[in-house]
Amino acid sequence: QTYSPDGNKAHEPLELTDATYIIPKKAGWPRWFLADTDSNRDEDGGKLDNRWLVVFVRSGPDALWKASYLGVVAPSQIPEFTL
Repeated sequence: QTYSPDGNKAHEPLELTDATYIIPKKAGWPRWFLADTDSNRDEDGGKLDNRWLVVFVRSGPDALWKASYLGVVAPSQIPEFTL
């Protein structure tokens, strides 16, 4: 394997688009929300299409939001959420 000090010239930055959010109404901590996104790491349409489900958690009012879970699923496998 060869390493380049200039990095991977073929690298493409990660892009998450077409986001929808599930934000539950709740009291207390921790708080969380889910982002359902499309990434530029798949082929849109067809068998290789997927969605990235990212859960963000915040442990208190002064805490930062942190990505705590990533699930990569086919669009047909996304559950229907009711809040």
